[in-house]
Amino acid sequence: MIRCTLDLAGIDHLVFGTDFPYTNDFRGKETVENIETYGFSDEEKKKIYADNIMALFPRLLERAEGDK
Repeated sequence: MIRCTLDLAGIDHLVFGTDFPYTNDFRGKETVENIETYGFSDEEKKKIYADNIMALFPRLLERAEGDK
């Protein structure tokens, strides 16, 4: 699935997320393990886990910086 998503959208549009708590089938740990073992560079993982979502929702970054 990761390869197909990368081919379709590219690394700059891939973000980490889950359906928790709206599903009883929580697979967050598996998702993290897949990302960690896929072969992404540290920079790519940083994009997936944080940078891409901050670019999509810049108010989250403003809020996070305001909490410091």
